[in-house]
Amino acid sequence: MKNLLSFLFLFFALVGVTQAQLGLKAGITTSNLVIDDGDIEDRNANIGFSAGLLYRAELTDWFSLQPELLYTQKGASYETASIDYDVNLGYVDVPVLLMFHPFGEVINIYAGPQASYLLGVNYELSDGITNTAIEFERDRDSFNDLDVGLVIGAGVTLGNVIVDFRVARGYIDIDDDTNFDDIEINTDNRNFNATLSVGVFF
Repeated sequence: MKNLLSFLFLFFALVGVTQAQLGLKAGITTSNLVIDDGDIEDRNANIGFSAGLLYRAELTDWFSLQPELLYTQKGASYETASIDYDVNLGYVDVPVLLMFHPFGEVINIYAGPQASYLLGVNYELSDGITNTAIEFERDRDSFNDLDVGLVIGAGVTLGNVIVDFRVARGYIDIDDDTNFDDIEINTDNRNFNATLSVGVFF
């Protein structure tokens, strides 16, 4: 909770930098895990959504700063050793984006760091041969609370309406506890997701 409050403070501190445009956005995400394990098979992306607030502050005619406060669904589905894994993660994301406007306000290209706080986990296992569920309890405490990553994207602004596409890559292993029935699983799982969103400025 302390980390989540720190995220909210960061967002509203950035919002208070100057007067600018405040808006809402929502979109569809496709997410996967960058997994450092050669035994992983049939890795598939999960489809989810992202929604939240954005704030665009103009710095110059060419550049603006856009912090955002988003809820984003992430995760992946994959198979290893005939076991199917379905990993669904819910994060609060706080990207801080430096936007470049090469052709006025219509087109923008952006990049910036992103801090993420894990809110919830849904982790399911099943037998890949019989498709029966495997009893296995793994809660949020088994995962790292925080992730830090990079966001790169581009968008179009038409009046008060914005459309953008971005990719985001996490650089912290999502797993905190890698023990499975006293056996250590040496995997390195990092978030990767792409988002297409539509938003509107107030």
